[in-house]
Amino acid sequence: MAKFLIGVDQNDVVVHNNPRQRNNPRSCHNDRADGGIKPHEGDVKVLLSWRARSDVLAKLWPVDENPFSWKGVSFEEGRVTKLWLDDNHLSGSIPKELGQLSALTELWLDGNQ
Repeated sequence: MAKFLIGVDQNDVVVHNNPRQRNNPRSCHNDRADGGIKPHEGDVKVLLSWRARSDVLAKLWPVDENPFSWKGVSFEEGRVTKLWLDDNHLSGSIPKELGQLSALTELWLDGNQ
């Protein structure tokens, strides 16, 4: 059976089997830059380091756009809370730096290599 959802809780990684118990990834909740909240600098650095190793993420997360508009990334109070990157043709290992995203509660990577 394939594993689909990885939930990150502190230093533990939990893998779940049901890929459909979530909201539509295209409707991520994101803070608005015009509301005075800015993306957390450390969280953005983590995402940029992963982006630098992936042509796919380079297209999904244009460096000249506000991180709040990046596809598959959900922010709350400026912190990355969800990464919904399923079915994007990503390959390779999951970067250990994702463990630094202390507010991350959902990481969806099903449908990738």
